[in-house]
Amino acid sequence: MTQPVEYRALTPQQRARVILSTARAETASQLWRAALGTDVLATAPTGWSPPKFTQNAGSGNALAALLAGSLSPAPQPGSSYISGGVAPTGSIDRAKTSALPEIMAGLHPPLEGLGANTRYAGALQAASQRTSIPAGAIAAIIDAEAARLGDGSWNPHSRNPRSSAAGLGQFLSGTWISMARDKGSALHAMARDHGLVSATGDIAPGARSRLLALRYDPAAAIAAVADYARANLELLKSKGIAIGHDPRSVARAAYIGHHLGPGDALRYYRGTLDQERARLLLTAQVGSQRAEHYISKTGNPIISHRNWLDDYIAKRVQPHRYYSNINTMPRNSSAS
Repeated sequence: MTQPVEYRALTPQQRARVILSTARAETASQLWRAALGTDVLATAPTGWSPPKFTQNAGSGNALAALLAGSLSPAPQPGSSYISGGVAPTGSIDRAKTSALPEIMAGLHPPLEGLGANTRYAGALQAASQRTSIPAGAIAAIIDAEAARLGDGSWNPHSRNPRSSAAGLGQFLSGTWISMARDKGSALHAMARDHGLVSATGDIAPGARSRLLALRYDPAAAIAAVADYARANLELLKSKGIAIGHDPRSVARAAYIGHHLGPGDALRYYRGTLDQERARLLLTAQVGSQRAEHYISKTGNPIISHRNWLDDYIAKRVQPHRYYSNINTMPRNSSAS
């Protein structure tokens, strides 16, 4: 794990970008929380809960914290926590995931085709080994979520101007905080190592913004993507949603859970998203003008949102890019 970078050590241009990005994100996230609601799990099933979308814990404080505190740096080629593949100490409680048969990561071939993202191979494989989510599926989720740097690699400092989403996994502030407080997650272990949360999941005084800044740490983001995928797949499977266990099926279902959150993911699979919710979700992703354009083509926000999301997944969530023989890989016989 690399040490945080002090804000005052940044160049004036870097400081300007940080200030502008953070200010825009804080303002936009307040508006989008008002539109979308602060908890997409409000009507989700009870039981073992994936990290909940709560009110943006960093709202109103992130910019001040950045000016006074620190940021996680962009990854450097050769950094041990990326290329070395050091496995996080946190783990998913397998007793809580009995409904989802093991996805044997060990049966999957090594990752290929990462290109400029090869430096993340170790972290991807470590997350896969810990959670049994295929490394290619984890990579595919990140590839669909993160922005790109000039060399084509994923940008660890990706930000969504319409929400609080940040980092390689584009985690909302509330989701990230909840995962850090979950004692079964790798992020919790990392946050404890940094002195940001206690053993009971309480956030250390004044540590909330530093905890949110961990979203820009590639190792933390990759581990969280894998844990969140495992949690969402478990919830979907436990509610009778047929997923399949090959990397393509796993990546698709995991991305739907990651993108929509478990509550809306269940409604997506069950076909119970109402028109108002579908319109809001589509608008949150593409903006109001494009959303209305898509809706005008079908006359139905539900169909338009599903068409857009299905098309996006087909084009962007492609785990087969990271394997040379994905079509001949073993499949779990108990997959449904």
